[in-house]
Amino acid sequence: MPRQNTNLGFYLPSFFRLHLSTDNPISDLNKLIEKDLSIFFHEYIHFIQDISTYYGLNNIHATVEYFKYANMVVRGTEGYFKIPIEPDANAENNVGLNKYINNITYGDTVYKNIKKVLRYNTLNMNFPPNSILSEGIDVFDIEYLSNENVICEFQFGACCIMESMANILERFNSKNFVPSPDIPYNSAEKLANFIYPDFANNILNILALCDMSLNLSNPSKYFIRTLEKWKAKSEIPSNPKILYDEFYNGRFKQNEKKETNFIENLEAHAELAISQLKSYFNDPYFDSIKSWISFIIKGALDLRKNNRYFIIDLATGTLKENYLLFGLINKLGTPLITNNRNDYRYVKPTEYKHEVDIAYFWAISQIHKLFSYSEIKCDLFSFCNHELSNVETDDRCDKSPWRRGMDEKGLCPYGLFWRHWGLNGHAPQT
Repeated sequence: MPRQNTNLGFYLPSFFRLHLSTDNPISDLNKLIEKDLSIFFHEYIHFIQDISTYYGLNNIHATVEYFKYANMVVRGTEGYFKIPIEPDANAENNVGLNKYINNITYGDTVYKNIKKVLRYNTLNMNFPPNSILSEGIDVFDIEYLSNENVICEFQFGACCIMESMANILERFNSKNFVPSPDIPYNSAEKLANFIYPDFANNILNILALCDMSLNLSNPSKYFIRTLEKWKAKSEIPSNPKILYDEFYNGRFKQNEKKETNFIENLEAHAELAISQLKSYFNDPYFDSIKSWISFIIKGALDLRKNNRYFIIDLATGTLKENYLLFGLINKLGTPLITNNRNDYRYVKPTEYKHEVDIAYFWAISQIHKLFSYSEIKCDLFSFCNHELSNVETDDRCDKSPWRRGMDEKGLCPYGLFWRHWGLNGHAPQT
């Protein structure tokens, strides 16, 4: 999934990095000023979405499968390979199909304000030729009037739902939040108010619907069809928890022969995501990070099993005294947190006893952007220059970081994985 607007901060899905665009210290989350804590809260919700929803876990699976494909392509060359590496639509293990589906269901990330929603249209997008799937994917084009009184369109997808969910919680809990463009950050509310205003009068209904929508492969379809269903009945949930109960008790078609419930489906994808993430690390040297992967994803799954309402419970109206937020941090820890001053830290789950270097995922993300987006420069330059680092940097970090895999001493994180994956001797055509 692409990275969103980075003016205030961002979270990198599948790579466990949360950045706060601030010069203020981040050494103690309890001492963050309210503005920084508000942004942290927003981005931390994306971390929760990453490890506790079907959409996030499936994205992890698709990302690792892409890496396996890209590594195979690189190792199949005699030295130089072309970037970006684009899988064929019919590549083995559905790599191309997964990427196509993710792009379609993710939707648009334009940053504009909505004066008025005018209408929405359902379109069925066909799968690539010779695909194992044939029914196509429903996508939703939203026509709206901008603040400049111009009629515009955008595709409402998972991005809009994820950002709306995080934005609702941030606004609900903080008086010092920074307003963001309606698309994508308020788009779920705008659309819900257009389809069924009575349902949307309770913002927690929208929050719960966003959360549950992310537990299906096409979140926007569930979001819109659920609103239409409640409107057709002329009813509204007496409590947003009803939306969770309805979802948890539902049956979902897994394939032509099997139906499953929400928890069964989530358990299967949690195990798959754990297995996939561990496949990055094929040496006992990395046992601690493999253990951390299992711990946080199983912890998130435990939350879904035993406290189905935890997301709406987070809407307490406060941040500094939000014991549920800090309870989540105690249980799951945090991703790697960075700021503009090149400070780095993460919080271990209270019951996780091992030391782990989760900055490895940051290094992996740099190789991913080389393969996917043809971006060469390694962003870990400042990290490696940190006073606690034993890595010496040079001009290769900007121009050819893959060459660091040949170093005999002081192997940097990027070079470590380039060598670990057997890619030494290969380089992109630049």
